[in-house]
Amino acid sequence: MGLFDQFKQAFTRDNLKRGFDGAVQSAQDIAANPLGILDDHNALQEYGRELQRLQQVGIRGVGVIRSVSPTGEKAGGVDWADIEIDMTLPGREPYLATTRIMMPRNTADMYAPGSRHNVAIDPADPNNFAFAE
Repeated sequence: MGLFDQFKQAFTRDNLKRGFDGAVQSAQDIAANPLGILDDHNALQEYGRELQRLQQVGIRGVGVIRSVSPTGEKAGGVDWADIEIDMTLPGREPYLATTRIMMPRNTADMYAPGSRHNVAIDPADPNNFAFAE
């Protein structure tokens, strides 16, 4: 799926409603425990730094999501999910990667099983990756 197809899919009425509903729920979660944001700050910063590192040093490839399973955990009002993704890298055998990622509710539909994404994979750990630009 190309970039414009992803935008077209993302901006359907149902997806916009789910995204809005997810954003409202995240805001309610934050309002219910505002000090939780402070507790999660370091974890969120570390996660963000790791994603930036992977964008810089990661091996570029393509991944097709096989499954996404919410864990029930949250950080800063954002849900964590376990993900399985079939990875394809140039010149290498395809493989199944499994990891835990942050899954904002308002973008969760973009990461449905079967969706295809560019990825940046850690050269030292094939299960550690970021969705790439």
